Amino acid sequence: MREENFYRPLEKYLDTINSECIAMEESDTKLSVQITLTILDKIISRLKETDDFFKATYNRNTYVGSYFDGLRVKEATEFDVNCVLSLPVDYSKIVVSRDPRHPGYVKINLLNSAYTGAKLQRFQSETVKLFKMVDPYGFLSHEAVLRWWESMFSRIHLNELDVDGRKFKITFHKAGPAMTASIHSRSQQIDVDIVPVIEFTPRFAPPQPIRWKNLEFSSWFAVPKRLAYDPSLWRISFPGQEQQIMNGKFYLKMTNRFLKRFRDANNWKDLTSYYIKTMFIWEAYEQEFDYHFRKNRGYLLVYFLNKLSDYLDRGHLPFFWDDRMNLLEKIKYDSLLNYSFRIKRLVSKLERLIEEDRPSELNELMIEAFYPPDERRSRLSMPVLPDSSSDSSGDHNWELVEPAGDAGLVRSSPRQQTEENPWSTFAVLAGVGAVAMAGAFMFASFASKKK
Repeated sequence: MREENFYRPLEKYLDTINSECIAMEESDTKLSVQITLTILDKIISRLKETDDFFKATYNRNTYVGSYFDGLRVKEATEFDVNCVLSLPVDYSKIVVSRDPRHPGYVKINLLNSAYTGAKLQRFQSETVKLFKMVDPYGFLSHEAVLRWWESMFSRIHLNELDVDGRKFKITFHKAGPAMTASIHSRSQQIDVDIVPVIEFTPRFAPPQPIRWKNLEFSSWFAVPKRLAYDPSLWRISFPGQEQQIMNGKFYLKMTNRFLKRFRDANNWKDLTSYYIKTMFIWEAYEQEFDYHFRKNRGYLLVYFLNKLSDYLDRGHLPFFWDDRMNLLEKIKYDSLLNYSFRIKRLVSKLERLIEEDRPSELNELMIEAFYPPDERRSRLSMPVLPDSSSDSSGDHNWELVEPAGDAGLVRSSPRQQTEENPWSTFAVLAGVGAVAMAGAFMFASFASKKK
């Protein structure tokens, strides 16, 4: 790569792309969150009424995925919710093991963990129900848990709900380990993926060689992600730790969003958001100094495009928590090489047009890279926002906090952010190392208002 300032001319185009394609409207986002929270509460209440085992084992919801990580692009219309279950067993006697043939997954053995004595009498029916989901060797079956999960949703009926005078139709369908609640109105659709998970506290470290960052307040989870050949395998998940690794890294998350937009514009559907996020997690973990992520956004865009190209060329992107797992193994290698070639061609053209000072053609190239074909045809040129790169300080007028649902940096003065933006509180929380998810704070704030 060239030196950092060489790529600064890209900033004005990235400003426009962020404004048009990435940043979310705050008022729309708050409304979507409020609707989602209200309806999710009703779903959970109905599940408790429908199923005694769920009522006994339901602990709480945790909020995960792109929106709550601050990585969502453009619209807050999809949310991911982990429904944490507390099993009626002695957790100190659970045995969690890793099968070396299936990195990234664990097995949960409950054979010797059942309650005895008075506790068994108290939780007799729940214990019987739970151990119907356990195989003869004592391993909890994700298949059995998901069958129960799906059957429970099929027994609740929420055809129509009223939220602040607006009518919403609710339908459910299966999507991987999740039951997706599709929330429809005349003008809006929101999808909420609800997944049952088993929680392990920070004191319960996963089996080696799974990476373990023993960070305060950060539990890890076992997710019932299907593997047809072994129903006893559960996928490991570390959402709290991943947030801590990525938080406070200046333009890291924004660059992640630019790459997601680039992926979407080119219709690379098999390159999932989590694969892109994993690349950024590795970089955040390995970079010794945070200053790297405060370099200008043009430089960081090209830097991470090159990083992605390298992973694609190798056909190998290790799962951060168990690096023996290759996240790219299910994508055809020919597709990976094609993606990599297109990235290299883009970077080569960008550098040539910057060097030759050809802004008109550079503008066209950025449109081609970040807008899908149907939008490209309607855009002969990109209306460029005022050039922020001329400011010698480079960063002072860009909000670097990570508010709930932050989908792009918002141009405003620090004073305006304090007085006008209700999410500026998250800057303080991030500054003192708060661990809780920014999106979860937003949900909690609505929940407190309801009370």
